[in-house]
Amino acid sequence: MKAIKVSVQIFLFTLVFTLVGVGLYLLFPAFHPGGFLYPGAAFSASGAVSDTVIVLDAGHGGMDGGALASDGTMEKDLNLALTLQVGQILKYSGFQVILTRSDDVMLGDANGGKKKQADLAERLRIAESGEDNVFVSIHMNKFPDARCKGLQVYYSPNDPASERLAEKVQQAAAAIQAGNKRKIKPATSAIYILHRAKVPAVLIECGFLSNAEELSNLKNQEYQKELATVIAAAIMDGVINERT
Repeated sequence: MKAIKVSVQIFLFTLVFTLVGVGLYLLFPAFHPGGFLYPGAAFSASGAVSDTVIVLDAGHGGMDGGALASDGTMEKDLNLALTLQVGQILKYSGFQVILTRSDDVMLGDANGGKKKQADLAERLRIAESGEDNVFVSIHMNKFPDARCKGLQVYYSPNDPASERLAEKVQQAAAAIQAGNKRKIKPATSAIYILHRAKVPAVLIECGFLSNAEELSNLKNQEYQKELATVIAAAIMDGVINERT
């Protein structure tokens, strides 16, 4: 009975902060990311909800465009747009947030033309810049079979909290992606940051640019707000549960 009571309290706590954060976000949609410090430094809200610092990573950037849709939409742009919105909701809800990037840039100081390797190494450095960090990377998917669709979350095998957070996000996706049956997956060495991260870390593939319906949704500003809200709420739920 006590466990049930605690779970209800956690749920209500998360719901209140989500509603407050979303409400402020909708009232001030033009918020400039200057409210964050980046890269590698957290915006510390007065009376922050948690000591946990959420590192939000908009995948790709600069000369690395990521996946390319048939209509020319670049993954890097959708990643950044969604990441900024997730960050706004978390910030307004009283959480500390780091952005690995807030503009269309690659990270790191590349030597010998190894720009991608330097970029990933810098993102990993930022992810591990604090022992209370939780790393969340935002990406889009693409596959030759245009029927493939649905958000899917990968998690670092190096910290049990990663799998729990991934499950929170994956389950929350059902709120706006009816019929999404995808399961979370552990990251292999192919996912550089998650494979090496020593802090809780997940990578969210938010949808398929190769699926016409999903591409249309991901480009839609209202859908982006809904998706950002779902992701932010799942992160908050995961963080609060881990620290309770």
